[in-house]
Amino acid sequence: MLAAKAVFAYIGILIVAALYYILLETHVRLPFLHETNTQAWHHLVPRRGLRHDIRDVGEGLLGGLLGIAFTYNHFRTRPHRNFIDRVEIALGIPNVKDERKLAWWQVILAVVLIPAYASIGFFIGEAVVNAVHPYVNHAVETETGNLVFNIKANIIENWPKKVVGFAAAFCFGHRPAKAVIDDIQLWFVERRVQRGSGLRFYDAPPFKARYNEFMSGGDGPQAGSIQARGGRVRYALTTAILVLATAAAGYGYYALNYIAKHHS
Repeated sequence: MLAAKAVFAYIGILIVAALYYILLETHVRLPFLHETNTQAWHHLVPRRGLRHDIRDVGEGLLGGLLGIAFTYNHFRTRPHRNFIDRVEIALGIPNVKDERKLAWWQVILAVVLIPAYASIGFFIGEAVVNAVHPYVNHAVETETGNLVFNIKANIIENWPKKVVGFAAAFCFGHRPAKAVIDDIQLWFVERRVQRGSGLRFYDAPPFKARYNEFMSGGDGPQAGSIQARGGRVRYALTTAILVLATAAAGYGYYALNYIAKHHS
């Protein structure tokens, strides 16, 4: 699970890199601003270092959340609801301790709230990085060329901001995200049961356990016969997102190791 978490965290880094370059560094002329997307981004954030910091923190944040998502364990022991949990549930904020399935608007709310929650971990990460930076900086000298060195460079180049991003993901940033991850995992289980396709060899142990519980009726009195929510529309959107994410990861690798190096 730790190895899988590391792999998907790296994939998250590549996806953010791809989105950053496609949306902000492709010099596409905007219809109403009379300038390119790159010029608009540089005018909005004129400091080059700050622009790179935003990208690096985003890479760590999404990478951390993807690592959590693909290794998520629904059966991990959770503490009893505390005051914050009760307030979030009362306000409709996604909370993993709320046993009700999420509504569509709660998923959107979670996406909006993740940066706000992640800001707590951001400041904690900044404090930690500032404390350890002088002692570890000499250990992260990088070189590029082959696949191994490129992956190493992608992970540890500008490592302080990536560490801040990971801290943001794992410290409070994952709080609203976990409820969405839990709900999505259950939906995939429902879909698998509905199609009668069973488990696959590559399914993670937590997913297999969730599937087996679902089939035994652990998620409800008729769990094995429940129809997956969302139907074809949700399945089509999910498939499209997975395909685009895979393509983005490939482009992100190219952008980090060739486009960025060429312009640096």
